[in-house]
Amino acid sequence: MEDAFAFIDELKKGDAPDTPFFMWLSFAEPHSPYQVPEPYFDLFPPEELPALDTGAADLAAKGPRYQRLRECWEEVLGGAVDERIPRVRSNYHGMLRLLDDQLKRLMKGLQERKLDRDTLVIYLSDHGDFVGEYGLIKKGSNPCDFYVLDQYCLGNMNCHSMKEIEDKRKKSGFMERSFFHAEKCRECKWFSLCRGGCFRSRIETGQDREGINYFCRSYQMFFETCFERLRQVAVEIYEAGNK
Repeated sequence: MEDAFAFIDELKKGDAPDTPFFMWLSFAEPHSPYQVPEPYFDLFPPEELPALDTGAADLAAKGPRYQRLRECWEEVLGGAVDERIPRVRSNYHGMLRLLDDQLKRLMKGLQERKLDRDTLVIYLSDHGDFVGEYGLIKKGSNPCDFYVLDQYCLGNMNCHSMKEIEDKRKKSGFMERSFFHAEKCRECKWFSLCRGGCFRSRIETGQDREGINYFCRSYQMFFETCFERLRQVAVEIYEAGNK
């Protein structure tokens, strides 16, 4: 945060203090390895956190991908997975509070510099964490198919020509596979934005082609809630850049 304010102060004391600025401020937390300093380490005692809604016993209803994540953690930690979850949850909540406090510092710093009225702050996040739900921690590993399956290995640029790589791409049909979308997807008003999502997350139907995306309803809720506000942000940015 100190670097962020130093950047703003240096910019504003220059020859053109009214020059617009863009700043990307990135925070790693909350994230593994779930380490957080005091006072945040003890701010949310494990024994005082609300009980989880789900545990490892509920994995059977989630399918093989989730079950495999649990197996991976058991291979690493043995029977200590569940023993570590309370501390993980405590530290994760502490990291959230740490991040909240840093954002508070940012907003206060903008106010002190009289920049809060004409500075657009856009808050974005990456992904969530199981934090103990279903007996899992971290986000899990679910890499795209073309990273891990031999059938989608296109080649090595140190060993193969671009023509060989392109021929392999066409033969694999990887791109073509993503062109198919279930009828329910094509009829959705948000289809032009999500395009059905990554086909690794589409529900298996037992046929050659997948069904709708597992996160379909989540996508719909996001766009229904945020689309208009995001559109307004885009308009403001466009208009500001064309003044």
